[in-house]
Amino acid sequence: MLDRDTLKAMFQNALLMAFADGVLHPLQREFLQDLVTYAGIDEATARAWRAELEGGQLAFRPVRDRAKAVEVARVAIGAAAANGVFHQKEKVALLELGKALGLTRDELQALVYESFGKDVLAQLFGKREVLHVDPEVRAWVIADGMVGMEAFLEAVSALAPRVLGLREALAEPAFSGLVFFHVLEKLIDSQARLEALRRRHPSAKLVFVAERGQAYQIGYLLDGGAKGCLIAPVYPDEVEGLLERIDAKV
Repeated sequence: MLDRDTLKAMFQNALLMAFADGVLHPLQREFLQDLVTYAGIDEATARAWRAELEGGQLAFRPVRDRAKAVEVARVAIGAAAANGVFHQKEKVALLELGKALGLTRDELQALVYESFGKDVLAQLFGKREVLHVDPEVRAWVIADGMVGMEAFLEAVSALAPRVLGLREALAEPAFSGLVFFHVLEKLIDSQARLEALRRRHPSAKLVFVAERGQAYQIGYLLDGGAKGCLIAPVYPDEVEGLLERIDAKV
């Protein structure tokens, strides 16, 4: 069991890492709330710890015990990557975190590889129920950033897809069906989302949806492991054609 000082460092360092790029994504907020819940931190204490940061105490908190420092770093990485993206500013901040925790660049890189896309809170606290994939579900639609969700779901209705958030998808057991997700504004962020899904679900057929102005990302993402792409607005016959092409490659 982690002591109070370690939990405080874990919470504050995770918050600092998540906000290193200047934006606290809703999925990162959810991650931090889960940390509070899983670690048994009461809301008043969490508010007080957050207030310290808002008051200007923005340096990463040190943890001297090595084993605890590794877990603190792992959770901070989970907070930064909760939205499926690891920004350059977060990578720079991670090096500063390493200095505070006494961890080397190589050790941090190993933790990123081990932790990105994983449910690090479940691994540490063991409080999340083991989920079971419904064998009848053939496809997932990642809701985060999916433009025109209602129209898209109508286009893929024949697949009876399950709709879920990115963080939920990254916490699920390995899935081998179709996974539809929308690209992000920046190519590097789209690549990070693709990589997170690919790493967590290596047998899944990952298909991205892009707007016409984002078509320049297509080649990069296909080279990165995506099985196909759709240009919005998407129509049922286009989905059928895509599935035929994917099946022909198997």
